[in-house]
Amino acid sequence: MDFKSITPDSDRSVTKMNYKMNQLTFQLQKLIRTCECTAYVFQYIILLQVLSSLFILITCLYVAASVSINLHEHKRTQTLSMSLLNYAIDLTKL
Repeated sequence: MDFKSITPDSDRSVTKMNYKMNQLTFQLQKLIRTCECTAYVFQYIILLQVLSSLFILITCLYVAASVSINLHEHKRTQTLSMSLLNYAIDLTKL
């Protein structure tokens, strides 16, 4: 449909434009209904995702709070890690 050839005075052009506007309005209403249905379905999925993320966060915070940090043990582990890393570097130089 070529809208450039339509003049505002003709009854036929007004009828065509009204028909096209009705089609577009119907499509817009259909799109809005689809968006509302999609939002209704996904609100529960998003709620479950938020709750599971909160559960994971709370669990991680609990584990972090319950583990006591022994600095002497940490230094010994760090020294062992560094010696293993140095050994691996020495092996690559061979």
